[in-house]
Amino acid sequence: MSLKDYNLNELCNYYNIECSLPNQRIDYGIERFYKFRQEFLKLLKNTHYGSLKGFLQFQFDILPSLIKAANRIDANYDRKVPEEMRYALEILKESKGFIPLNLMRIPLELLHYHYFKKIPCKEPSLEVGCGNGIVSNYIFKGNRITVGSDPSILSMIDAKRDGKVHRHYIGIDGNAIPFSDAVFNTLIAVHSIDHVSDRKQVLSEMSRVLQPGGWMAISDLSEYSVSFLPLPGILQNIGYSDLGDDFIKYYFHNGGLDTIETKSPDWYSKTLTELGFEDIKISYFMSERLARISFLFFSFELLAAERSFALAYTNDRYLKKQIHSFAEEVYLPLIAEDPNICSKENKGFNLFVQARKKVNTRSNSYLEENILKLMNCPLCKGLLSIEKDYISCIKCAEKYPIIEDIYFITPSAAEAYRYILEQVGNKKIYKKMSLKKRILMFLLNSKVLSIFIYKIISFIETFPILRKNISKFYGG
Repeated sequence: MSLKDYNLNELCNYYNIECSLPNQRIDYGIERFYKFRQEFLKLLKNTHYGSLKGFLQFQFDILPSLIKAANRIDANYDRKVPEEMRYALEILKESKGFIPLNLMRIPLELLHYHYFKKIPCKEPSLEVGCGNGIVSNYIFKGNRITVGSDPSILSMIDAKRDGKVHRHYIGIDGNAIPFSDAVFNTLIAVHSIDHVSDRKQVLSEMSRVLQPGGWMAISDLSEYSVSFLPLPGILQNIGYSDLGDDFIKYYFHNGGLDTIETKSPDWYSKTLTELGFEDIKISYFMSERLARISFLFFSFELLAAERSFALAYTNDRYLKKQIHSFAEEVYLPLIAEDPNICSKENKGFNLFVQARKKVNTRSNSYLEENILKLMNCPLCKGLLSIEKDYISCIKCAEKYPIIEDIYFITPSAAEAYRYILEQVGNKKIYKKMSLKKRILMFLLNSKVLSIFIYKIISFIETFPILRKNISKFYGG
């Protein structure tokens, strides 16, 4: 799905408007894996597990015991875990969203925390692709980032509501960053550049808006990432090689990635040098063993669940206890040794890249409160004028939407917004929303009410019978 269609779908859902999107052509391999998955779920219902929860319970009765046993006889089992990592895990447990209960995201975000905490977030700073802000809240806790950005409209709305580290939120497409040259001192991209089809274009834009002497830090999939996914290997080893290849396509498609293409340290070193960077440091992280263990759970979850990260939404206390026990015993020792392991093996699932832009011109210095005045049109670089409900370009007259006081300065958002206006008109948009949607928006944007509802739910969950009914409501 193109970014324009994705944004249009978001706006239609947001405004409760029916809209028809063009039929998306799905790769034959992805379509075949969908059929395989449907057949698997059909057969799963006939087993004594009978449900997603039962299947997850099976995983946590067998797989953790298997891995713990192997880990305990490993020669490096008694390796010391730094208190810093235990502290990081405790913070992670308290985080909102899917991260604390997802056995793929726990080690990934612990490692992100380890690497990105070393980068001084000198303002003005920009995070490219912050999503709903949950990961940023954890990784950059204690720091302030001037602008958090993402091309997803609904993610930006969620980030504004739940975000804690960004001063401003702006809808931005990394292929055309709507800011003047040399604006930011720090640029950050946490696993977002792997979602674009042209990494060099995004890096070129990041270089353009970065001040001379400023630092850029990004994480990306490495050239080893695909080979470290365990489920394709399992399928291939039992004679279903084509199905293993299909899963790889399905995995990238489900994750919203535009391409399966990955990049090597040599590619990054060459590209960043061409773009005027120096002091380039590139490290592998997430060793082969850590990646295979993490994605073993995630692959089965992705296979069985109606949505990815479904495990994070279970209310079963036994599973939560198992997850955190497994993370402390298996993940923390591997994470503590991960830099050494990846350096020794010279490979890893991910890349961490940091570089400094060469100081060859005089850098500018902007005050934080002026940062939003330095935006320009991503199509023609013209000046922008802020109106009541939209932002217009003085040069090309393109209109960019303002939704819940968030500027969405992307061509895709402009096209989607133009379609909505053609369908219902500017003044009719809010009226097209259902009463339920208006009430929900009011609740979601009221922090006091959100806290009150959260406390009510937490109180109800203390009673076993009511908690059981809530679990049934969530599909447990």
